[in-house]
Amino acid sequence: MRILSLCSLLAVLAAAAGCLATKPLTITEFRGNCYQTNASRMADCDNISVCEAYASTLEAEVASLDTCMEGCARSHARLVRSHALDGCGPVVDSGNDWCIRFCRTNYPEPGK
Repeated sequence: MRILSLCSLLAVLAAAAGCLATKPLTITEFRGNCYQTNASRMADCDNISVCEAYASTLEAEVASLDTCMEGCARSHARLVRSHALDGCGPVVDSGNDWCIRFCRTNYPEPGK
């Protein structure tokens, strides 16, 4: 019975932890995570330049979640075009994912 109670308590705590607010992602954390993305071995990809394109968007004055997300989308579209043939696709896509995560943690949706 004691083990069952302990398991129940742990389950409740784990569920509650998922409901807590997420700490905002810093620009340094964004860069660190983005830089670590690997392109294919045959790719001629400069991770840093791709990630810095997103970082410059994130460092600009942004008023809301929507404008931040629009900045990510514009950067992604521009980077997809400029890296269409060099094998940088995984880095471009990962950078976009981290850009969106940055926006969502720094500019929470109204009412949340």
